[in-house]
Amino acid sequence: MTSHTKAHDTQSFYSLSGNWSCTASIANFSGRRVLGSNHGWLTMADPLTDECCLWNPELSQQIPLPPLHNSFLYDRCVLSKPPTEPGCTAAFIRSCGLHLSVCSVGAHDFAELYLKELSNPTLIVAIGAALHGQIYGVIYSPLGYQLVTVRLVDGERVELGWLMSADGSGPWILPRPQPRWAVTVRPSYLIELPGGTGKLLFLVVKMFLPENHAAEENGVGFRVFGVNVERRECVVLDRIDGMTIFVSSCGNGFCRWSGSGGGIKPNCIYYANDEGRFVYVYDLGDRSTTPLLLCPEAKRRGSTNYWIDLPDSP
Repeated sequence: MTSHTKAHDTQSFYSLSGNWSCTASIANFSGRRVLGSNHGWLTMADPLTDECCLWNPELSQQIPLPPLHNSFLYDRCVLSKPPTEPGCTAAFIRSCGLHLSVCSVGAHDFAELYLKELSNPTLIVAIGAALHGQIYGVIYSPLGYQLVTVRLVDGERVELGWLMSADGSGPWILPRPQPRWAVTVRPSYLIELPGGTGKLLFLVVKMFLPENHAAEENGVGFRVFGVNVERRECVVLDRIDGMTIFVSSCGNGFCRWSGSGGGIKPNCIYYANDEGRFVYVYDLGDRSTTPLLLCPEAKRRGSTNYWIDLPDSP
């Protein structure tokens, strides 16, 4: 989806696999930012009023969430399961990675966790949900990078659970997600594999690169890790054969099989920046980047692209 201006008053929708498109002005988007896309539902917040809701573009159905105070500081949300199912939890993190807000769908308030106040100060750099409703996060602490569970306790308290190593000798420490020569790393993404069992995830890291590093074009590179929660394994992947990953500057990411027809390229990451008309295709094989202009009518400045995670058709 392309939002044409900062006011979000006009939207264009595209299907890469179905080869169709349409443009409309949808009142639900007016003044709102998209912070996540899960199970066909968009999580949206108004930075002026802090009004927050879920909206399904296929069903034109809306579900209210509690007000998200200072919502302009947040950039990601993940749902533990479809919001029409009992016990769905929504977790939001701020772009700084120091603040986590969680609520149950239907609740009146958010439970909040300031990571600076923990005994071991941490920074949450990625968040994602597995098939069976468990929300995971990747945190950075003095010990290194670790995978944690995120739980809402009694609707009032956010609790992080540190995963232990396979032999139980200590915390499970993940490999360093980015090479030391990377200039900076954007917030990362935890993405479940399509048709997964809740135990297999991708950790996708977006990096901004130094000028003298010419391997990747457009100044952006990616690293993908395969994470097996059950076996406590995390390894760098050179290929994701048969699959394609979609990520945006705001919101979470998702993964799809690329053999479903249309123009989706396998072994690639489709991504969008904070602002601009273009989306980009990053090939994990040759590390090349190809721009795509899906909406020539969108403004050069103020336009934003989002991927909408629609469920597979039965």
